Amino acid sequence: MRPSLTILWRRHAAALILTLSLFSCSKQLEKQSSVITPDSFLPISGEQIASGYNMVFPQDIITTGNTLLIYDKVDNGVFVAVDGVSDSVVAYVGTKGVGPCEFLAPRTVRYNASDSSLFVYDSTLRRGRRFSYNGSNPSLSVGNLIKEIDLKTAQVHEVEPIGSNRLATNWVSGNTMFAILDESGNNIYRFGEYPGDKSGMTNSTAFAMAHQTLLAANDDGSRFVAAGRYSDWLAFYKIAPDGASLIKEYFTFDSPVDVNTMSVGGQTAVSMHETTETITTFDQLIPTSDFLFAVYRERHYSDGEPKRKGPTCVLKFNWDGDLKAGYTIEELTGVMTLSQDHKYLITIAPGQGDEIILKRFPLD
Repeated sequence: MRPSLTILWRRHAAALILTLSLFSCSKQLEKQSSVITPDSFLPISGEQIASGYNMVFPQDIITTGNTLLIYDKVDNGVFVAVDGVSDSVVAYVGTKGVGPCEFLAPRTVRYNASDSSLFVYDSTLRRGRRFSYNGSNPSLSVGNLIKEIDLKTAQVHEVEPIGSNRLATNWVSGNTMFAILDESGNNIYRFGEYPGDKSGMTNSTAFAMAHQTLLAANDDGSRFVAAGRYSDWLAFYKIAPDGASLIKEYFTFDSPVDVNTMSVGGQTAVSMHETTETITTFDQLIPTSDFLFAVYRERHYSDGEPKRKGPTCVLKFNWDGDLKAGYTIEELTGVMTLSQDHKYLITIAPGQGDEIILKRFPLD
């Protein structure tokens, strides 16, 4: 039996080595009016595409020119490249393993259209790689490797490429939430203040677990966006060589999670758990050359299991944080990407029985 699509929505926080901390931060704030207004958004519906490819356990999907790159659990590769015009499989790409240009757990996969490069961060191997990438003849191998980045000693969880030679991460320290790193994992500068409840911030790693964020950046690395998983925080920053400045911020609430400790091999490990008051919010950021699309799926844990409240909302912003359009989807969907021409949302969705399919939603 294939896994439930619900599993595809949730990124489970890994246990981390740190000290004891417990957070409960459901305080309502009036810093900004909410940008989530489903009644004013355009409802859209989808149709199936790429019916010739049977997905197994798809966990991510991105657009790379005219092809789609799907991170799927297949026997003959790590990624599946699907032609965006003919909907046929072009190639199975990547090799499982721990060797050069092999993958175990790709967590961040970003395509940069300005230089036709693909960045992959593997959270198990703790290394990032930049490849030159041709969607018509896809390959992830030593032959098209631009750079391998060892991040084993860097304090990183989420990693986002910033232009062609820097990285961003949600590395909490002091009163800041993020850091810009060079490609050796060294800190260049820190930025970003959380607008909600800051209690417990002295325990930086635990605070990062309780206030998890999604990250995205534009192609040239001049703009960076962070979105909350347990709050409706959405922040747009201008990135410069010597510092970052906040352009626009949306925020009305944060919700509580529990961070608990346990002893593992003489060390202190911490796990994060939702509470009956937890609300999950943003679960994907989709960067394109001109726009940032934020996917908002509000779920409440009042009965111990996440229950959907309202439709899936997809918000279209320019890179200065101005909301340009909003869409609502009532159908059950998973991870998404945008077609190359930005005319369609392409999403993983349930089909008949335990089938998992691709759907296309027109935005016009």
